[in-house]
Amino acid sequence: MPDLTNLLYGTLLRKFRNEQGLNQDFLAAQCDISRAWLSQIENGKQYPNRDLRTKFAKALEQPVLEYYPQYRIEEFRERLEFRF
Repeated sequence: MPDLTNLLYGTLLRKFRNEQGLNQDFLAAQCDISRAWLSQIENGKQYPNRDLRTKFAKALEQPVLEYYPQYRIEEFRERLEFRF
């Protein structure tokens, strides 16, 4: 099963990038990473560390990219099952 947190973060990142009309090469250069690495993040295969999330948030002017998610979706599901 794919990691839902990775997939959702990548989807949000791609959405915000596309809304600004930026291509992957431009955003990758802004964030000092390769286009291939950015592609893996947008496709949910990798999850960026805190520093990279901060770079994405600043480059795209979307603070949610820095702080999302506070918990991984899988952890949240376990918390819900525990409580109910």
